[in-house]
Amino acid sequence: MRPEGHRLPKLNYRVTKMELFRPAAEQLRREFAHYREIVARTYSGLTDQQAYDLAYYDNLETHDPLGRLPYYRGTDQREFFVPRLREMFAKLPDNARIGDFGAGDGQTTAMALDALPGKAVIDIIEPSPAIKTYEAYISTTENLSLGKSIQTEIGKLNSVNPLLAIPDDSLDMALCVHAIYFFDIVAGIQSMYRKLKPDASLFVVFADEARSTTGRAITGYFNSIGRGDVAEEHRRVFDERVQLLGSDSRHHNIASIIEENFGHAPALTVEDAPSRFYADKFGNMAAFGMVTGLPFFEPKDQVTKPQNASFNTDKVLTVLEALKDYPDDFDLGVVDEPTNPRHGMWTTVQPQKIVTITKPLGWSR
Repeated sequence: MRPEGHRLPKLNYRVTKMELFRPAAEQLRREFAHYREIVARTYSGLTDQQAYDLAYYDNLETHDPLGRLPYYRGTDQREFFVPRLREMFAKLPDNARIGDFGAGDGQTTAMALDALPGKAVIDIIEPSPAIKTYEAYISTTENLSLGKSIQTEIGKLNSVNPLLAIPDDSLDMALCVHAIYFFDIVAGIQSMYRKLKPDASLFVVFADEARSTTGRAITGYFNSIGRGDVAEEHRRVFDERVQLLGSDSRHHNIASIIEENFGHAPALTVEDAPSRFYADKFGNMAAFGMVTGLPFFEPKDQVTKPQNASFNTDKVLTVLEALKDYPDDFDLGVVDEPTNPRHGMWTTVQPQKIVTITKPLGWSR
Protein backbone atom coordinates (compact mmCIF):
# COMPACT_ATOMS: atom_id res chain seq x y z
CA MET A 1 0.00 0.00 0.00
CA ARG A 2 1.29 3.50 -0.82
CA PRO A 3 2.48 5.27 2.37
CA GLU A 4 0.71 8.44 3.38
CA GLY A 5 2.13 11.52 1.71
CA HIS A 6 4.11 9.57 -0.90
CA ARG A 7 3.54 10.75 -4.45
CA LEU A 8 3.93 8.32 -7.30
CA PRO A 9 6.58 9.11 -9.93
CA LYS A 10 5.37 10.99 -12.96
CA LEU A 11 4.18 8.68 -15.72
CA ASN A 12 6.70 9.03 -18.52
CA TYR A 13 6.25 5.88 -20.57
CA ARG A 14 2.84 5.04 -21.96
CA VAL A 15 2.83 2.28 -24.54
CA THR A 16 0.52 2.62 -27.53
CA LYS A 17 2.53 0.61 -30.05
CA MET A 18 5.76 -1.28 -29.64
CA GLU A 19 8.25 -3.34 -31.56
CA LEU A 20 7.98 -7.04 -30.80
CA PHE A 21 10.24 -9.96 -31.60
CA ARG A 22 8.12 -12.92 -32.71
CA PRO A 23 9.64 -16.24 -31.56
CA ALA A 24 9.58 -19.04 -34.13
CA ALA A 25 7.44 -22.14 -33.59
CA GLU A 26 10.49 -24.24 -32.67
CA GLN A 27 11.50 -21.81 -29.92
CA LEU A 28 7.95 -21.86 -28.52
CA ARG A 29 8.01 -25.68 -28.47
CA ARG A 30 11.29 -25.59 -26.52
CA GLU A 31 9.90 -23.04 -24.06
CA PHE A 32 6.78 -25.15 -23.53
CA ALA A 33 8.79 -28.34 -22.97
CA HIS A 34 11.01 -26.56 -20.45
CA TYR A 35 8.23 -24.92 -18.42
CA ARG A 36 5.41 -27.48 -18.56
CA GLU A 37 6.44 -29.47 -15.49
CA ILE A 38 7.59 -26.35 -13.64
CA VAL A 39 4.20 -24.72 -14.07
CA ALA A 40 2.36 -27.93 -13.12
CA ARG A 41 4.37 -28.26 -9.90
CA THR A 42 3.91 -24.58 -9.07
CA TYR A 43 0.11 -24.83 -9.11
CA SER A 44 -0.26 -28.39 -7.83
CA GLY A 45 -1.99 -28.90 -4.48
CA LEU A 46 -3.46 -25.39 -4.30
CA THR A 47 -7.11 -24.47 -3.92
CA ASP A 48 -8.77 -22.46 -6.68
CA GLN A 49 -8.43 -19.28 -4.60
CA GLN A 50 -4.76 -19.95 -3.88
CA ALA A 51 -4.10 -20.57 -7.58
CA TYR A 52 -5.81 -17.29 -8.47
CA ASP A 53 -3.88 -15.38 -5.78
CA LEU A 54 -0.57 -16.85 -6.95
CA ALA A 55 -1.26 -15.95 -10.58
CA TYR A 56 -2.36 -12.43 -9.67
CA TYR A 57 0.05 -11.29 -7.00
CA ASP A 58 3.21 -13.02 -8.29
CA ASN A 59 2.74 -11.86 -11.88
CA LEU A 60 0.57 -8.76 -12.14
CA GLU A 61 1.69 -6.87 -9.05
CA THR A 62 5.44 -6.99 -9.65
CA HIS A 63 7.25 -3.74 -8.98
CA ASP A 64 10.05 -2.37 -11.13
CA PRO A 65 13.13 -2.49 -8.83
CA LEU A 66 14.65 0.46 -10.69
CA GLY A 67 11.55 2.61 -10.31
CA ARG A 68 11.21 3.30 -14.05
CA LEU A 69 7.54 2.32 -14.10
CA PRO A 70 5.06 4.05 -11.79
CA TYR A 71 2.82 1.04 -11.19
CA TYR A 72 3.68 -2.60 -12.00
CA ARG A 73 5.88 -4.47 -14.45
CA GLY A 74 3.36 -7.29 -15.00
CA THR A 75 0.82 -5.13 -16.83
CA ASP A 76 0.52 -1.62 -18.20
CA GLN A 77 -3.25 -1.51 -17.51
CA ARG A 78 -2.91 1.10 -14.76
CA GLU A 79 -0.75 3.27 -17.00
CA PHE A 80 -3.89 3.92 -19.03
CA PHE A 81 -6.61 4.34 -16.40
CA VAL A 82 -4.94 5.64 -13.22
CA PRO A 83 -4.01 9.03 -14.79
CA ARG A 84 -7.66 9.41 -15.85
CA LEU A 85 -8.81 8.50 -12.34
CA ARG A 86 -6.45 11.05 -10.85
CA GLU A 87 -7.89 13.75 -13.11
CA MET A 88 -11.39 12.93 -11.92
CA PHE A 89 -10.40 12.84 -8.24
CA ALA A 90 -8.71 16.23 -8.59
CA LYS A 91 -12.05 17.79 -9.59
CA LEU A 92 -14.01 16.48 -6.61
CA PRO A 93 -15.16 18.88 -3.87
CA ASP A 94 -13.83 18.91 -0.33
CA ASN A 95 -15.57 16.31 1.86
CA ALA A 96 -16.44 14.27 -1.21
CA ARG A 97 -18.11 10.90 -0.80
CA ILE A 98 -16.71 8.10 -2.98
CA GLY A 99 -18.05 4.58 -3.49
CA ASP A 100 -15.52 1.88 -4.35
CA PHE A 101 -17.35 -1.28 -5.44
CA GLY A 102 -15.39 -4.51 -5.88
CA ALA A 103 -12.70 -2.57 -4.07
CA GLY A 104 -10.11 -5.26 -3.42
CA ASP A 105 -7.40 -4.22 -0.98
CA GLY A 106 -7.53 -0.61 -2.15
CA GLN A 107 -4.08 -0.55 -3.73
CA THR A 108 -5.29 0.53 -7.16
CA THR A 109 -7.50 3.33 -5.83
CA ALA A 110 -4.68 4.46 -3.52
CA MET A 111 -2.60 5.21 -6.61
CA ALA A 112 -4.94 8.13 -7.33
CA LEU A 113 -6.24 9.26 -3.93
CA ASP A 114 -3.43 11.74 -3.31
CA ALA A 115 -4.91 13.77 -6.19
CA LEU A 116 -7.93 14.65 -4.01
CA PRO A 117 -8.02 18.39 -3.26
CA GLY A 118 -9.44 17.86 0.23
CA LYS A 119 -11.04 15.31 2.52
CA ALA A 120 -13.16 12.36 1.42
CA VAL A 121 -15.38 9.66 2.87
CA ILE A 122 -15.05 6.28 1.15
CA ASP A 123 -17.71 3.56 1.08
CA ILE A 124 -16.28 0.16 0.15
CA ILE A 125 -17.90 -3.13 -0.87
CA GLU A 126 -15.66 -6.15 -1.39
CA PRO A 127 -16.29 -9.88 -0.84
CA SER A 128 -12.75 -10.90 0.12
CA PRO A 129 -10.84 -10.41 3.40
CA ALA A 130 -8.66 -7.91 1.51
CA ILE A 131 -11.25 -5.32 2.53
CA LYS A 132 -9.53 -5.19 5.94
CA THR A 133 -6.33 -3.94 4.29
CA TYR A 134 -8.32 -1.17 2.62
CA GLU A 135 -9.96 -0.23 5.91
CA ALA A 136 -6.54 -0.02 7.58
CA TYR A 137 -5.22 2.21 4.79
CA ILE A 138 -8.15 4.61 5.16
CA SER A 139 -7.74 4.73 8.95
CA THR A 140 -4.09 5.79 8.64
CA THR A 141 -4.57 8.38 5.87
CA GLU A 142 -5.22 11.84 7.27
CA ASN A 143 -7.69 13.18 4.73
CA LEU A 144 -9.74 9.97 4.40
CA SER A 145 -12.49 8.50 6.56
CA LEU A 146 -14.40 5.26 6.22
CA GLY A 147 -18.10 5.34 5.42
CA LYS A 148 -19.84 2.01 4.87
CA SER A 149 -17.60 -1.05 4.73
CA ILE A 150 -19.47 -4.16 3.59
CA GLN A 151 -17.75 -7.50 3.03
CA THR A 152 -20.07 -9.26 0.62
CA GLU A 153 -20.65 -9.92 -3.05
CA ILE A 154 -22.49 -7.49 -5.32
CA GLY A 155 -25.43 -8.99 -7.17
CA LYS A 156 -25.43 -12.33 -5.35
CA LEU A 157 -28.67 -14.22 -5.94
CA ASN A 158 -31.16 -14.48 -3.07
CA SER A 159 -29.32 -11.96 -0.93
CA VAL A 160 -29.84 -8.33 0.06
CA ASN A 161 -28.20 -5.85 -2.31
CA PRO A 162 -25.35 -4.29 -0.27
CA LEU A 163 -25.73 -1.04 -2.20
CA LEU A 164 -29.01 -0.46 -0.35
CA ALA A 165 -26.90 0.58 2.65
CA ILE A 166 -25.68 3.63 0.72
CA PRO A 167 -28.20 6.46 0.31
CA ASP A 168 -29.43 7.31 -3.19
CA ASP A 169 -27.99 10.51 -4.72
CA SER A 170 -25.19 10.60 -2.15
CA LEU A 171 -21.94 9.87 -4.01
CA ASP A 172 -19.73 12.43 -5.70
CA MET A 173 -18.05 9.57 -7.59
CA ALA A 174 -18.22 5.79 -7.76
CA LEU A 175 -15.65 3.26 -8.96
CA CYS A 176 -15.94 -0.26 -10.32
CA VAL A 177 -12.47 -1.23 -11.54
CA HIS A 178 -12.07 -4.73 -12.99
CA ALA A 179 -15.00 -6.03 -10.94
CA ILE A 180 -17.92 -6.27 -13.39
CA TYR A 181 -16.98 -9.86 -14.26
CA PHE A 182 -18.56 -11.07 -11.03
CA PHE A 183 -22.14 -9.70 -11.13
CA ASP A 184 -25.05 -8.96 -13.44
CA ILE A 185 -23.96 -5.87 -15.34
CA VAL A 186 -27.35 -4.29 -16.01
CA ALA A 187 -28.62 -4.65 -12.45
CA GLY A 188 -25.29 -3.85 -10.79
CA ILE A 189 -24.45 -0.75 -12.83
CA GLN A 190 -27.95 0.68 -12.40
CA SER A 191 -27.73 0.15 -8.63
CA MET A 192 -24.43 2.03 -8.55
CA TYR A 193 -25.74 4.76 -10.82
CA ARG A 194 -28.69 5.34 -8.47
CA LYS A 195 -26.23 6.30 -5.71
CA LEU A 196 -24.66 9.13 -7.71
CA LYS A 197 -25.40 12.77 -7.08
CA PRO A 198 -26.41 14.83 -10.14
CA ASP A 199 -23.30 15.56 -12.25
CA ALA A 200 -21.38 12.73 -10.53
CA SER A 201 -19.75 9.91 -12.46
CA LEU A 202 -19.38 6.15 -12.23
CA PHE A 203 -15.89 5.12 -13.39
CA VAL A 204 -15.77 1.59 -14.82
CA VAL A 205 -12.75 -0.30 -16.16
CA PHE A 206 -12.88 -3.80 -17.62
CA ALA A 207 -10.94 -6.06 -19.94
CA ASP A 208 -12.30 -6.52 -23.45
CA GLU A 209 -12.22 -10.30 -23.17
CA ALA A 210 -13.55 -10.76 -26.67
CA ARG A 211 -10.01 -9.80 -27.75
CA SER A 212 -7.89 -10.54 -24.69
CA THR A 213 -5.52 -13.10 -23.21
CA THR A 214 -7.91 -13.92 -20.38
CA GLY A 215 -10.88 -14.42 -22.71
CA ARG A 216 -8.88 -16.61 -25.07
CA ALA A 217 -7.67 -18.66 -22.09
CA ILE A 218 -11.21 -19.28 -20.82
CA THR A 219 -12.70 -20.31 -24.16
CA GLY A 220 -9.60 -22.35 -25.06
CA TYR A 221 -9.79 -24.37 -21.87
CA PHE A 222 -13.43 -25.33 -22.34
CA ASN A 223 -12.86 -26.18 -26.00
CA SER A 224 -9.95 -28.39 -24.94
CA ILE A 225 -12.18 -30.50 -22.65
CA GLY A 226 -14.87 -30.90 -25.28
CA ARG A 227 -17.20 -28.25 -23.87
CA GLY A 228 -17.54 -25.94 -26.84
CA ASP A 229 -21.02 -25.07 -25.56
CA VAL A 230 -19.52 -23.54 -22.41
CA ALA A 231 -16.86 -21.74 -24.46
CA GLU A 232 -19.60 -20.24 -26.64
CA GLU A 233 -21.54 -19.18 -23.56
CA HIS A 234 -18.50 -17.24 -22.33
CA ARG A 235 -18.05 -15.63 -25.76
CA ARG A 236 -21.64 -14.39 -25.60
CA VAL A 237 -20.93 -12.88 -22.16
CA PHE A 238 -17.80 -11.15 -23.47
CA ASP A 239 -19.70 -9.72 -26.46
CA GLU A 240 -22.63 -8.59 -24.33
CA ARG A 241 -20.29 -6.80 -21.92
CA VAL A 242 -18.74 -4.81 -24.76
CA GLN A 243 -22.14 -4.04 -26.28
CA LEU A 244 -23.52 -2.77 -22.97
CA LEU A 245 -20.53 -0.86 -21.63
CA GLY A 246 -17.95 -0.65 -24.37
CA SER A 247 -19.90 1.33 -26.94
CA ASP A 248 -21.05 4.94 -26.85
CA SER A 249 -23.60 4.29 -29.60
CA ARG A 250 -27.21 4.58 -28.42
CA HIS A 251 -28.42 1.14 -29.56
CA HIS A 252 -29.17 -1.01 -26.50
CA ASN A 253 -26.23 -0.08 -24.32
CA ILE A 254 -26.19 0.86 -20.64
CA ALA A 255 -27.03 4.49 -21.44
CA SER A 256 -30.19 3.57 -23.34
CA ILE A 257 -31.19 1.12 -20.58
CA ILE A 258 -30.75 3.80 -17.90
CA GLU A 259 -32.74 6.25 -20.02
CA GLU A 260 -35.56 3.74 -20.28
CA ASN A 261 -35.62 2.94 -16.56
CA PHE A 262 -34.72 6.32 -15.02
CA GLY A 263 -36.34 8.70 -17.50
CA HIS A 264 -33.12 10.45 -18.54
CA ALA A 265 -29.98 9.59 -20.50
CA PRO A 266 -26.59 9.72 -18.78
CA ALA A 267 -23.47 10.96 -20.54
CA LEU A 268 -21.39 7.96 -21.57
CA THR A 269 -17.74 8.07 -22.62
CA VAL A 270 -15.69 5.06 -23.72
CA GLU A 271 -11.93 4.90 -24.23
CA ASP A 272 -10.14 1.91 -25.77
CA ALA A 273 -6.83 1.19 -24.05
CA PRO A 274 -4.36 -1.11 -25.87
CA SER A 275 -2.98 -2.55 -22.63
CA ARG A 276 -0.88 -5.72 -22.32
CA PHE A 277 0.55 -8.32 -19.94
CA TYR A 278 4.32 -8.78 -19.41
CA ALA A 279 6.47 -11.49 -17.82
CA ASP A 280 10.19 -12.27 -17.55
CA LYS A 281 9.67 -15.91 -18.59
CA PHE A 282 7.49 -17.76 -21.06
CA GLY A 283 6.29 -20.05 -18.26
CA ASN A 284 4.94 -17.13 -16.25
CA MET A 285 2.72 -16.04 -19.16
CA ALA A 286 0.31 -18.90 -18.42
CA ALA A 287 -0.67 -17.18 -15.16
CA PHE A 288 -2.24 -14.29 -17.04
CA GLY A 289 -4.93 -16.57 -18.40
CA MET A 290 -6.13 -17.06 -14.83
CA VAL A 291 -6.60 -13.56 -13.46
CA THR A 292 -10.26 -12.88 -14.34
CA GLY A 293 -11.81 -16.08 -13.08
CA LEU A 294 -10.66 -19.22 -14.94
CA PRO A 295 -9.68 -21.03 -11.69
CA PHE A 296 -13.30 -20.74 -10.51
CA PHE A 297 -15.16 -21.49 -13.74
CA GLU A 298 -16.77 -24.90 -14.18
CA PRO A 299 -19.62 -26.07 -16.46
CA LYS A 300 -22.94 -25.30 -14.75
CA ASP A 301 -24.11 -28.89 -15.19
CA GLN A 302 -21.24 -30.25 -13.09
CA VAL A 303 -21.41 -30.87 -9.35
CA THR A 304 -20.20 -27.84 -7.39
CA LYS A 305 -16.66 -28.29 -6.11
CA PRO A 306 -15.99 -28.06 -2.37
CA GLN A 307 -14.33 -24.75 -1.46
CA ASN A 308 -11.12 -26.50 -0.36
CA ALA A 309 -10.90 -28.80 -3.41
CA SER A 310 -7.61 -28.84 -5.33
CA PHE A 311 -7.13 -26.56 -8.32
CA ASN A 312 -7.23 -28.33 -11.68
CA THR A 313 -3.75 -27.73 -13.10
CA ASP A 314 -5.02 -28.60 -16.59
CA LYS A 315 -6.43 -25.07 -16.68
CA VAL A 316 -3.07 -23.33 -16.43
CA LEU A 317 -1.33 -25.92 -18.63
CA THR A 318 -3.97 -25.42 -21.33
CA VAL A 319 -3.11 -21.71 -21.37
CA LEU A 320 0.60 -22.50 -21.70
CA GLU A 321 -0.08 -24.92 -24.57
CA ALA A 322 -2.32 -22.41 -26.35
CA LEU A 323 0.46 -19.81 -26.17
CA LYS A 324 2.71 -22.34 -27.92
CA ASP A 325 0.21 -23.41 -30.57
CA TYR A 326 -1.68 -20.16 -31.24
CA PRO A 327 0.68 -17.25 -30.52
CA ASP A 328 -1.10 -14.96 -32.97
CA ASP A 329 -4.34 -15.29 -30.99
CA PHE A 330 -2.55 -13.72 -28.01
CA ASP A 331 -0.34 -11.35 -30.02
CA LEU A 332 2.52 -13.10 -28.23
CA GLY A 333 5.97 -11.62 -28.56
CA VAL A 334 9.04 -10.27 -26.77
CA VAL A 335 9.45 -6.52 -26.32
CA ASP A 336 12.25 -5.42 -28.66
CA GLU A 337 12.83 -1.80 -27.70
CA PRO A 338 16.04 -1.01 -25.77
CA THR A 339 14.59 2.22 -24.34
CA ASN A 340 11.44 0.48 -23.07
CA PRO A 341 11.63 -0.47 -19.35
CA ARG A 342 10.02 -3.79 -20.32
CA HIS A 343 12.61 -4.57 -23.02
CA GLY A 344 13.17 -8.33 -23.28
CA MET A 345 9.92 -9.30 -21.53
CA TRP A 346 7.35 -11.67 -22.98
CA THR A 347 4.04 -9.95 -23.68
CA THR A 348 0.45 -10.67 -24.74
CA VAL A 349 -2.53 -8.46 -25.48
CA GLN A 350 -5.08 -7.50 -22.79
CA PRO A 351 -7.09 -4.51 -24.09
CA GLN A 352 -9.32 -2.55 -21.70
CA LYS A 353 -12.36 -0.32 -21.87
CA ILE A 354 -12.33 2.79 -19.68
CA VAL A 355 -15.90 4.00 -19.21
CA THR A 356 -17.49 6.97 -17.44
CA ILE A 357 -21.25 7.19 -16.86
CA THR A 358 -22.33 10.64 -15.65
CA LYS A 359 -25.72 11.53 -14.19
CA PRO A 360 -27.22 14.72 -15.67
CA LEU A 361 -26.93 17.91 -13.63
CA GLY A 362 -30.12 18.89 -11.87
CA TRP A 363 -31.60 15.39 -11.83
CA SER A 364 -32.10 13.15 -8.80
CA ARG A 365 -34.33 10.28 -7.87
